Amino acid sequence: MDEQERVRAQFTAQVERFVTAPHVNAAEPVERLGALAAPRADERVLDVGCGPGLLARAFGPRVAGFLGVDVTPAMLMKAREIAAREGLSHARFVVGHAGRLPVGTGRMDLVVTRLALHHMSDPDGAISRSAPSGSDL
Repeated sequence: MDEQERVRAQFTAQVERFVTAPHVNAAEPVERLGALAAPRADERVLDVGCGPGLLARAFGPRVAGFLGVDVTPAMLMKAREIAAREGLSHARFVVGHAGRLPVGTGRMDLVVTRLALHHMSDPDGAISRSAPSGSDL
């Protein structure tokens, strides 16, 4: 089983626990990230390793488009469910890997990630490849 398969299996098994875990859902770290990123209303945001779309709830209402990418389809199903419940019709969620993002160069304004870098075998490479560069939101 490769790294991506291990991560997918681990997080598929714990979707519900992850969505309700206090350390994952604490408002203060998300608010700090939002303040640091300072998204504008005309920007498109890419969340790498988005999990159940927790940053979509924080950033989504404040931006023009939101794309969440994760390797775990079960997490993305939960993200879509949460986004629909929150009325985030401009948020999309797709299966993807940080090393091979499904976006084109120059199309994203802001790239964020939270609670995902330690699951990547090459976090430095993922960061350099994720510099604001694109999606067709």
